[in-house]
This record gives sequence, structure tokens and C-alpha cells, in this order.
Amino acid sequence: MLFYLDQFKTLIQGKIYPLYLLSGDEATLLNSCQEQLYGYLKQQGFNGPVYENDATQLFSAQLSLFNQKEIIVHKLSKPTADFSLALTQYTNTLSLNATLNPKDYAKIYVLLTGKLDKKQAKNKNHFLNCLDTYGAIVTIWPPEGLKLKKWLSETADYFKIKLSEAQKNTILNNLANNLADIYQLLKIIHFCFNSQSHYQSISDDLLQGLLCHQPEYSEQNLIEALLCCDAHKVTRISRYLYQHQKILLIIWWLTQLFDWWQAGLNPRSGNAAYFGHSSLKTRAQSMDRVILKAINIKLPEWQICLFQLDLYAKNSQSLEAEYLVNKLLFNIMQTIQDLVYD
Repeated sequence: MLFYLDQFKTLIQGKIYPLYLLSGDEATLLNSCQEQLYGYLKQQGFNGPVYENDATQLFSAQLSLFNQKEIIVHKLSKPTADFSLALTQYTNTLSLNATLNPKDYAKIYVLLTGKLDKKQAKNKNHFLNCLDTYGAIVTIWPPEGLKLKKWLSETADYFKIKLSEAQKNTILNNLANNLADIYQLLKIIHFCFNSQSHYQSISDDLLQGLLCHQPEYSEQNLIEALLCCDAHKVTRISRYLYQHQKILLIIWWLTQLFDWWQAGLNPRSGNAAYFGHSSLKTRAQSMDRVILKAINIKLPEWQICLFQLDLYAKNSQSLEAEYLVNKLLFNIMQTIQDLVYD
């Protein structure tokens, strides 16, 4: 079945399809749709996403009620003969299991491809016909005018943020309809509230603070705000540093912080000099060994996240990098806050 971007919210609230094709060239919209689709499927009991690069092996898993339920993702540049054959064989299997509830499938497949023009979308070839019969085809084109404001409203709703009409206009006017900046702003607001279950309103002052030009900050300022659990300051500083292309320095400083935590109250000689600022030393050394031990339990998870962040930064995956650095910072801050202040 064919869906357009303004129908996407309806799609992820309705039935589950065994196959999804997300088609578009706008990275922000494509990433947004992926994130929301994966979130919806996870709520239905699926794990992932798991990326499969070999198209010939993509549909090799048999349908089963007992296998681990996974979201399998494949980036499709151009359908090859082998891929089309594998897809045909898989859809034949689907036709034999037509009475099976999609929630009971072991695998849900998500295919990512470039933009299909309207002619391609309407005059489907064999490849698209298979998807149209058994799955959902989502064509993602950048919204304009009233559709842009609708997209902003629905994305804010996804992040459980209440925006007034004036605030929506402020965002659109200040960010010049830049979808990447708008989406990232909503993510940052979401992380500020650190809430996934309740809708939150944002004050005009906080919104203006996130939108306006900020004074110059350093990576040391970020670590200090992080250790002090100052959510608004962490948000402002991280956004400033990212806009000034200092993501690798953020990674470097977090690496030093993790090394220091692992060493406990005896900083390694190679890193000690970088924590010579009295505010950092005072805040860090206020944590006793019990708290440091608890933090060290979380470190492996954070180090894996930091490794992925480094890959994103070095591969110029800017949207993914900025999203992950904010997620990591607020995860660390919430952990410290729970240990120190609760």
C-alpha cells in the first residue's frame, strides 16, 4: 500500500506490515520516519534494528512463531535480479501464510532507498508491486507551507512536546525552514525534559535560549555542567560546540572523564593535567567510592556509545552524531543525578 509523508502518523498507529519501503532523499525526514517506525515496532515486541548488507541473504530467515522477533534493515541502491528473485520467493511465502498475524512474524523488513518520483510510485514495476501487495511503501518528500507546520506539530507530538502556535511560528522563522535544525531542536528539548511518558510545555525563555546565539563555550565548560547536572547549560554548550564543529573534542573530553572514573580517586598521570581546573576537580572528587563504583557499572555501555559516536563523527554522519551525543550526555547526567542527589 502506498503512503505519503502526511499519512505516516496513521501508518505507525495502524496494522503492522511484514515489509516497509521508505523512499526519500531528505535525510532528516528519512531518519525521523525510521526512528518513529522502529519505535512503534519495538512497542509490538520486535528487537533491532539489525542491518543486513547482503541482499541475497536478506529474506533467508524462515517465518516462525518461536524465533527472536527482529527488525531487519537493508539499504537498497538498485534492485538486482538476485534481490528481485529473493523478494518474489519471500512474498510467495507470505501468500501461503496469509492468515498469520504480522505481529507473529519473526522478521519485519525495512528497505531504505532514494526518492521515487511520482511516476515511479504510481506506475509500479514488479519490485514495487510485490511491496505494494504485501507491504507499505512510504514516499517521503519535504513538506512546504501548511504541511511544514503540520510536520512540526506531529514531530513535536512524537517527542511529547506541547508547542503553542506562536512557538511554532518562532521556530519556523528562526530556523528558516531547515528541517535538520528543527528536528534536532525538538530532540534537544525532549532530552531536557528527559521524559517519555508525559507531555511537557516549554517556556518561551527556554525556547529563545536554544534559538539565540550563545556566548563562547569550551569543552571544559561542558564537563563542568555535566558533573553539576545542569540540563539547560549542557544543552546550550553542547549545541554551541557542535555548531562550531567540535564534536571530536567532546568525544576526547568524555574519554578522559571515563578514564578518570575508571581510575577512581587516583587519576592516571597522562590525564590528570587535563582535569586541573578547580571546578572540575572539586565536583568530580565530591563523589565517594560507592558512587564511583556505581558509575563504573554504566561505563561499558557509555564507552560503546562513545565508540559509535566516534564512527558517526568520522564518517560525517552529522545528524546521527548530534543525536547520539545528546543522548549520551543526558544519560550520564541522569545517572549522576540519581546517585548524588536522590
